[in-house]
Amino acid sequence: MDISKNESVSGVNVDEEVIPDEELGDSANEVSVAQKTHVSLFHELCTKFDFGMPMYDLVEESGEAHQKSFRISLTVWTLGISVIGKAKTKMQAKHDAAYKMMMQLKKTTQSGGTLNNVTQEILMKCLEWMKTFEFLNEDAVVQQTTETKNSSGILTSFALMRQINLPEYEVVSVTGPPHCRQFVMTCKMNEHVTRGEGKSKKICKNIAAEQMLLLLHHQFPD
Repeated sequence: MDISKNESVSGVNVDEEVIPDEELGDSANEVSVAQKTHVSLFHELCTKFDFGMPMYDLVEESGEAHQKSFRISLTVWTLGISVIGKAKTKMQAKHDAAYKMMMQLKKTTQSGGTLNNVTQEILMKCLEWMKTFEFLNEDAVVQQTTETKNSSGILTSFALMRQINLPEYEVVSVTGPPHCRQFVMTCKMNEHVTRGEGKSKKICKNIAAEQMLLLLHHQFPD
């Protein structure tokens, strides 16, 4: 079976190029919940529940130089499943794969299923752990749109759930003396552009993401 042609498959892929974490922008060392990514959360999940090391493989790279498309597989041997992440960059494809794997775990657990020799009890504990992170909970995407805390993470999950383009952020201006900087950042998704202003890039990013969420909820009410 050609894994590059399947979105979610049982079994594993062992012959493809293994992508180093540093090349893909792994954020496993981030310590703040608000800063965590899908990759870092899944790495933490695998460590906490002894699922073993997640394996990311590049299975397809296509498109012209200015419009690349990447497909990266994520395999967890202990669970016996593999998923495919797709995006315009390797890093985004890796995050997409990690998110899909966690959603697969969630779906299997909620349906009462098991994965390899992992018991339902362990899967339930895993599910409860995932519920503590707002941007892995689809309901929280709607509930948290008025909060700037981790709005960028919620926006990324919102995009992944609906399979739309991921947000692109850009600092458009920096003013003020070094001890009192003022930043302006834009968030772009398809034809939409929002802005965030504040004393740090993180604040700007979250404000811009929050505004984008408000726009997109009108376009994607479900």
